[in-house]
Amino acid sequence: MKIFYAMPFTGKTYEQLVKEKKTIQELVNSFGLELNEQFLGVESKNEFEDHAYGPLFIAEKDHSLIRNSDILIADYSRHSIGRDCEIVIAKEIFDKRVISIVPSRGMQNHPWIRLYSDYIVGSQNEALNLAQKLSSFSLSSNISSLSREQKDTIDIQVNELVKERGINYVTELFPTELKRRWQKLFGKEYRIILDYCFKALPKTLRANTVKANVQKFKKFAKKQGWKLKTLDFSNIAFRLHPNLRPHFSEIPEHQKGLFYVQDFASMIPAIILDPKSEEKVLDIAAAPGSKTTQIAQLMENKGYILANDISTERLDVVKKSCKRLGIKIVKISLGDGVKLGEKYKEVFDKVLVDAPCTNEGILGYKVHKFFEWNLLLLYRITKVQKDLLESGFKALKVGGTLVYSTCSYAPEENEQVVDFLLKKYPNSDVKIIKLKGVKTRSGLTKWEHLEFDQRLMQTARVFPQDNNSIGFYVAKIIKKKSKI
Repeated sequence: MKIFYAMPFTGKTYEQLVKEKKTIQELVNSFGLELNEQFLGVESKNEFEDHAYGPLFIAEKDHSLIRNSDILIADYSRHSIGRDCEIVIAKEIFDKRVISIVPSRGMQNHPWIRLYSDYIVGSQNEALNLAQKLSSFSLSSNISSLSREQKDTIDIQVNELVKERGINYVTELFPTELKRRWQKLFGKEYRIILDYCFKALPKTLRANTVKANVQKFKKFAKKQGWKLKTLDFSNIAFRLHPNLRPHFSEIPEHQKGLFYVQDFASMIPAIILDPKSEEKVLDIAAAPGSKTTQIAQLMENKGYILANDISTERLDVVKKSCKRLGIKIVKISLGDGVKLGEKYKEVFDKVLVDAPCTNEGILGYKVHKFFEWNLLLLYRITKVQKDLLESGFKALKVGGTLVYSTCSYAPEENEQVVDFLLKKYPNSDVKIIKLKGVKTRSGLTKWEHLEFDQRLMQTARVFPQDNNSIGFYVAKIIKKKSKI
């Protein structure tokens, strides 16, 4: 793994830098890591002391070296404008992992360090030890560019580490800001949430009544030796015994569409939406299609569903699922869901905005997401979520119902997004969520410096320890007639 070590140059003599270069080189090598040569420009004492290296040379040097590094280590032992610029370049332009060495406890809480750092540690040894641990994983140098193969490999590696060394060893690799936020959000339940991140959850699925009745599915399940428990909120949804781990893709009845595997919490938004036969429904961010197909089933395959997504590849998965399940009422739409509100003003009876998110609630079975999470991503994605929710609300008929959901715990992605809609559209309102067999926590009305509409208490937080499921957030929104 290649390391770019960002450190202060200003105010140091040539001799000091040469000595520091050697020390850092030896230290990095002792951890089995490779130091990318960022000391270009200090080879010549005369040129260095004459400040002969101009801004364009330095900019090109830093861009090139950061581009070709896997991790940037930013040393905050002393102030440096150059180092501050380098962490911004690493994150904003090249999407690199950043480990910041911040000896001062007070400085570790600095907003910009927290925003641009994946990890904040107190010493060089901590930083290099962490980099060494990260180097054992199949990580791409760009955080958002993990391949499917890399993700699967990471999931296996992390789960093996949990078995061999315990959860504490693995949680050292969690982003610093994620741990800080979760400790504040969950309080005494923080350790419980961490435990559930690595707990094997029981499988849940729904019988596909478009192709066969529930009795036929139960008969099939009995032949398979599956012990089923019907979920309280749906007589076509079931939870398997925790010890059962079937390879569903290899079962012919699954391939033929007799049933669909879907997490307990993932079923909740469509149940709350309560779509009816012959209604018009918009699923604004539909892929991979779990909720789209569930909605179609609840509508008895009668009516109209517009399933939209921005990804051709992911929409292909929706198409295949609809074909496998025998669903005929779904029309596929490729494009930016943000534009649909203007295109289909007050057309739909029901709208689902299952927004793209940071996936904090599903880290339990997609542990590679820990390596993709960063605060900058959270900051960026909330704008997308607000735009999608607003677009969905515009497309909703007066008197209609919209469900907003994410598989994240972050209040910025949940309550703050719904709060934005309530403030901007006085004809929007929130309805309380009650679902038999589902334990929920009330939505938040305050988080850090943020305060939300009191109606947000009627939205629902679904925690894994309450339902043996992934984490989710759900809000039920109605559109009233405008007074204007």
